[in-house]
Amino acid sequence: MLMLGTFFLLMLGCTEYIRENYKLPWIEKKSLIEEGNPGVGFIPNIIKTTSPLIWYTFKGPQAFDNMKYNPYVDYLNKYLKAYDEAEKNKHNYSNCENSKEEDKPCIFLRKHLGPCGAGEFGYPDKKPCIYIKINKLPEWVPEYYTGYDLPEEMPHSLKTAIKTDSNKKKLWVHCDGVYPPDSDHIGALSYYPHRGIMGYYFPYDGNKHYITPLVAVKVDNIKKGYAVNMRCSVWAKNIRYTDPRTHSAYIQMYLAMD
Repeated sequence: MLMLGTFFLLMLGCTEYIRENYKLPWIEKKSLIEEGNPGVGFIPNIIKTTSPLIWYTFKGPQAFDNMKYNPYVDYLNKYLKAYDEAEKNKHNYSNCENSKEEDKPCIFLRKHLGPCGAGEFGYPDKKPCIYIKINKLPEWVPEYYTGYDLPEEMPHSLKTAIKTDSNKKKLWVHCDGVYPPDSDHIGALSYYPHRGIMGYYFPYDGNKHYITPLVAVKVDNIKKGYAVNMRCSVWAKNIRYTDPRTHSAYIQMYLAMD
């Protein structure tokens, strides 16, 4: 138990050392809304440290509950109750896949999240689901890429996804490692329900029934025993990319080795 506790503190200390010496971007307190871009966040962000952190293991002693996966599952079930309520009260929402009714927000349901919408969200299998959300920015509407106007700095895999998607009216999401070793260790990623958020969820108009649309990112085969830094960014023609901190969420993950 003492060894595990020491290791946990050592990893947090390493994070702080890297942050101080290499200026990791998640710690900067830059206001995204002041920049005119929608802010980007993620859940579950439940460990209260100075850096966003997902850390768990099966074998940590009871004294280190934040090293077990159960708190993540409990948190997500509680968070997603709002989406269950939307299911029960569909009369308050529009099914915008078909048409949008005036004065009714678009519905978003748990089932839209595929395997990340039920069960234990991949955490017992060490294939965790992480959920990207966009902060509510009144009156903001994404301007869509056509496939012929993609910026040079856009990741190649996202360019391919946009060009081949028949519906380009999306706010696109791309996740990858922050640095090359992170990309090597992060493994395959799957996105649900799409690799972005459909445009009909915008703008946010203050409707009391509005529920935030999510993009679930399933980390299918992260290399265990490494601290992996992941960046999830959002892309639209009217989001400025002079600084990745203005359109990204940063997450550090550590999944203990078996």
